[in-house]
Amino acid sequence: MAKQLFIRQIAAPLGRAPSAVIREITCQGGRCAYRAAAADARAWERARRPEPCRLATVSRTPTTRRQ
Repeated sequence: MAKQLFIRQIAAPLGRAPSAVIREITCQGGRCAYRAAAADARAWERARRPEPCRLATVSRTPTTRRQ
């Protein structure tokens, strides 16, 4: 946001809709408060799972059921 570009100028190279860009900027505090590094860190923190994914913990070898 330091370059004071228009939203469309930011969205075009990213391949995103201008509405998505303005929504992200607004969510992160607006044009004056937005910091890309801080926003990225918060996004990674939100994406962290509280526990490992079930697919990551289950053995990949097939098991046979007892009949």
